Parts: sequence; C-alpha cells; structure tokens
Amino acid sequence: MFMRMARFLPPSALLLAACAAFSGCMSRRPDVFLIVIDTLRNDELPWMGADPRFAPNLGRLAHEGVVFPRTYAPSPWTKPSTTTILTGLHPYRHGVNGHDDKLDASVQTIAEVFSAAGYQTAAVVSNPSLYDGGTRQGFEVFREVGRWIEHSTDRVAAQARDVIARASGERPLFLYVHFLDPHDKYVPPAQDRLFLPEGYTPQGPEVLTGDMRHFEGDTPVWKPTSFDFTPTPIPLQPLDLAYMRGLYRGELHAADRHLQAILDSQRIGRGNPLLSVVTADHGEAFYEHGMPRHGWTLHEEVLRVPLLFHGAPLQGRSLDGSRIARSMDILPTILDLVHVKDSEERDGVSLAQPPPEGGSVVQGLTCYHVQKESFIIEDPYKLIIDERFGRNELYDLQADPHETRNLAFSQPARVASMVARQQKIRDDLLSRKFATAKLEGEELRQHEEALKSLGYIK
Repeated sequence: MFMRMARFLPPSALLLAACAAFSGCMSRRPDVFLIVIDTLRNDELPWMGADPRFAPNLGRLAHEGVVFPRTYAPSPWTKPSTTTILTGLHPYRHGVNGHDDKLDASVQTIAEVFSAAGYQTAAVVSNPSLYDGGTRQGFEVFREVGRWIEHSTDRVAAQARDVIARASGERPLFLYVHFLDPHDKYVPPAQDRLFLPEGYTPQGPEVLTGDMRHFEGDTPVWKPTSFDFTPTPIPLQPLDLAYMRGLYRGELHAADRHLQAILDSQRIGRGNPLLSVVTADHGEAFYEHGMPRHGWTLHEEVLRVPLLFHGAPLQGRSLDGSRIARSMDILPTILDLVHVKDSEERDGVSLAQPPPEGGSVVQGLTCYHVQKESFIIEDPYKLIIDERFGRNELYDLQADPHETRNLAFSQPARVASMVARQQKIRDDLLSRKFATAKLEGEELRQHEEALKSLGYIK
C-alpha cells in the first residue's frame, strides 16, 4: 500500500527513462505545473488505501514521484488556504481570512518569483472566489473558467492545454491550474459515474443533482459584522449519502482524466522537463462530525489534503514522505527543486531539506461566516479551540485517527499547554502580519455574486 512507503526516491525506472528522453534532461530549465484540485479529501486517493479506480493517473504519478500522506491545509475553505499555497505564508500573516479580504500588493506570490526568474506565468482558475486582483498578482495570463459551472473540469483542461500550446518555447512556463470539481454540486459526466450504489435511484432531486449545500441547512447571509448563527444540517439517509459520495468520486475520476491530458499536452508540445505538483485547498465533510461540505469545522476530513511531487527535478533529491507537510511548504519546496532563488521570508520550509529541529508546527484557523476556531498539532495530539464558545476538542490522532474520542476533559493540563502554545505562535505571526487589502466597488460586487453562485452566501 502506498501509505506505508515513506520514501519514493530514487525515481522509478520509468521516470529515469522519461528523463533520458530530454537532452541532458535538466539542460533546459523545467516547466512547473501547480495543480490544485478543489475540495479533494486525501483519503480518496490510492496512496491512502482508497480504491485505485477513483484516480488511476494520480496513483501512477505517486508511484513515480513522492507523496506526503500527512499534509495539512491551514484552513478548511478556499480563500485562506489557496492564498497560503500561492504565498508560502500562514493565514495569520497574509491576512486573507474573510470573504471580502484581498491579498495586499506588498506580498510577493509564487508567480511573481517565477516571473522575476524569467518564467512565463499563467493561471487557469475555475473557482470564482479566486478571481480578484490579489490572486492574479504576477500572472501574465489569468484565465477565468466561468462564473459558476456545475461541471467545469473539461473546460479547465481545454484552457490549460491552450495556454501550453500558445506558450513560448524560449522561456520555461509556470502554470497554476485550479480545478473547481469535485466541489459541490457533484455533477460528474456520464462516463465517470462509476461509483454509485448499485441498483439505487434517489427520490430527492437534491441528491440526484449532487446538491450537498442543500443539506448544509440555512447557510447564513454573510455580512461584514458577524452574528451568532450556525446552520443546522439536514441529515441524509445512508444510501443517499453513499450516492452523494459516489458522485463526488465521479468528479474526482473526471479531474484525474483531465489532469493527465494536461500533462500529456506538455510532454508532447514542449521540450522542457516538467515538475508537477498536485494538491488541494481543503477536503470535504460527509457528516463525520455532524456537518457536510467544508468551512465549518477543523477535523481531519476537511484539513488533510493530498500533496504529490513528480518529474525530472526530483532526480538526485531526497524527499521524505513520512514527515508532516503543510500547504505553506509547497512554495519553498517548488523553488528549491527548480533552483529559483527567493528573497522573501516565508512561513513554510522546503520539504527537500532536512526538517527543522523539533519538526514543523502544524496549526491553522477558520473564520468562515461566524466561525472562529483554531487548531494546533503536537504529534500525535491535535487540539481544536472554539474561540467563540470556549470549547476545546483534544484528540490522539495515532490512537483515534477519525477523531471520535474527545480527551479535553480528561487531560486539562495538556489542553492548557497547547492553548498557550497556539496563542504564542498566533501572536508572533500576527506581529509580522502584512497589510490586508479589502475588495471594494465593482470588484466586491462581482465577488459577492461569485460567492452566491458557490452557495457561500445568499
């Protein structure tokens, strides 16, 4: 099983053969593709023991590259987590934690680093919450794929292949691709509906159309001043829940197909070696802790994300997949692997270097609607702090990986120690926080329309 393989280097014979196909392999500067698959749970992938049919191409890439099975997003929704991927900064420092927050121009993004290093920079993005000017920083080409398309993976791949075809052969290419699927609504193409309960047809239209947001309950209308409201989720019957999960897996299968088509396009159309990095902004809940979708909680199903590195730049490098990784480590690792210098202070570290003494601190937060929660991990313990109501959840992830037994009441000393450490880390990060811009005028209006289309506000 993949998850038991801590190290995947040296590369496989197949990777070495592909490398040899290039003249000197790394004599040309590598292209870099950063592919984010929105809302993808880590445990749906082959290296975590999931059915390999869900994502066969990702499974093959994992065999040939390196995966980090224990990778954490800093937040369970798109804006904070994606901004962390693109900046290598913790959400406390980049400040993009609310629906109307925007990355300040003083923050240097990965696209700006690559642009300064002589790369072409392009993005193909299908999540409308990322269409603002902050996300666009540093991209010469930024293609939006619709305001809201229930299934957009094919259009994202077509746009990405077109970008690759149009890119100059004189300069290497940094391409950021953001698939919206498998974000709900879960509406996979017919050819990908392979994992539905056999012989079962749901009666409710919301289940048939993969409308998980309906079962989230009365999502509050977002306002600049928060109010004390959390939706009451609507339960799903077991077969209906299995049907929804099958639709979700169908969307993953479609994303896996089209991801491979993008990589094939680069291999056929360009002479550069390629570093491919695949991850997600957050996961997805299916009532493991009382809520569907994402944003509301800080449990493993919404924080654990895939992280996969593949390609010629891995040759001769040692990446230890057994260590804990964080979304903020992606930027420093990419730059290290392709030997691009970065003069900025990042919160993440390169996973191609030995881990810092004492290991990396894993912690994060959610300020989704009215939620105000944070978490910290002191392996194997994880503490979730509900800052609105003063409630804590403590889990031993080694003994209880699904977070079913709250130890907060039986271990108050450990809770107090972890709360104090979380607060100290938070205060340090906030003391070095960048200015936070706000969406205004027409940009804010368009952003609110995008959030309505995604079901985040009404």
